[in-house]
Amino acid sequence: MTKSWITRGHEDDDKLHAALLARLKALQPFGDHTSFEHEKIRDLRPRITALEQDAVQKIMRAYQSGPHTKRALSDALVKVIEVAAQPLNRYFAAPNASGDVLGFNPANEARDEVREIIRAGLATLKTKMPIITDRPQSDVEQTLRYANRFWLVSPVDAIDHDDASISIALIDRGKPIAGVVHFPKLGRTYAGTVGDNGFAFAKTAHRTRKIHVKLREDFRRVAATDHNAGTSNAFADLRRTHHVKRRFAEASAPYGLCRMAQGTLDAYLETDLVQQAAVAASHAVLSAAGGTLMAMDGKPVTYGPQGRVLALPPFVAGSDEDALKARYIARLVA
Repeated sequence: MTKSWITRGHEDDDKLHAALLARLKALQPFGDHTSFEHEKIRDLRPRITALEQDAVQKIMRAYQSGPHTKRALSDALVKVIEVAAQPLNRYFAAPNASGDVLGFNPANEARDEVREIIRAGLATLKTKMPIITDRPQSDVEQTLRYANRFWLVSPVDAIDHDDASISIALIDRGKPIAGVVHFPKLGRTYAGTVGDNGFAFAKTAHRTRKIHVKLREDFRRVAATDHNAGTSNAFADLRRTHHVKRRFAEASAPYGLCRMAQGTLDAYLETDLVQQAAVAASHAVLSAAGGTLMAMDGKPVTYGPQGRVLALPPFVAGSDEDALKARYIARLVA
C-alpha cells in the first residue's frame, strides 16, 4: 500500500534529524552531542550550516597560506563544493522532510544553504571579487560594471534529475577561466583551468584523473541535448548536419559539457535560454579539456550582465571545431 505524504513526511523528518546529528558529530567529533539529540530540526539546521560555513572558510584560508597555483585553487574549490553539497545530499535522502515548519520547501531550503556555504568560502579570499549566484541582485549590472573578474555560482541546477549539479566559476573579462562542477547523485566532480599550464580533471570516490576531449577519426558523432529537448527540430538538425551516428541520453548542460570534456561525447545542444551560472563552470572545464562552445549564430559566448539578466542564448558545444562545423550553426535554430 502506498504511504501517505504525511507518513512519508514524518519518516523523512526522522531521517533528516539523524543525518543532521551525524553531520554534527563529523564536524565536531570531540564535543558532547547528547544535548542536541532532542533538538528540533529547525534549530539543528542553521547550527550545522554555520559549521559547514566555518569548514569552507578554513579550506580557503589554508589555500591562501600556500602557493597560489591554478591547481591549488582548483583543489581548494573542489573541497569547498563537496562540503557545500552536504545540504543537497540531505535533501536527496529525505526530500519530504519539513521539520514541522508550515510552508517549508525542502528543495529551496537546501539550495539556500548550498548558496550561503559557497559564499562564505569565497568571501574569505583576500582578493575581493563580486559573487554572483543564480539569484543576482537587481543592481548586478552596476556591480559588475568595473569588475573584470567575478565569481559565478550555481547552488543547484537540474535538481529533479540524476545529473543535478553545483558549480563555481571564475570569470575574467567575460570568459570562464576556472570552474568546478560537482554532481552529488553521481559522486563525480570535474575541474578545469584555462590558459598556460591549464588542465582539466575528473574526480570520483576512487580516483582523480586528467581528462581531454576525444577526437574521433571515423567521425562517428555522439550527441546530446538538454532534458525534454531530444525531439526538438534543432536537435534533429544537429544530428543530420553533424553526421551524428548515435544519440546520447538527454542530459543537463553541465553534465553534457563535462561528459564531452572527458571524451565520451562529441556535440551538445542547448535549445533554450539558460542561466549563465549553470553553464559557466562546465564551460571552463570543457575549454580546459580542449573543447569549444559557441552561440547558435557562431559567435563566442560571453558572461556578464545583459541588462539585469544573466542568461546565455541557445548554444552548441563540440569536442573540436570540425565537430561543430560552424557554417551549419544557423541551421540548428528550431
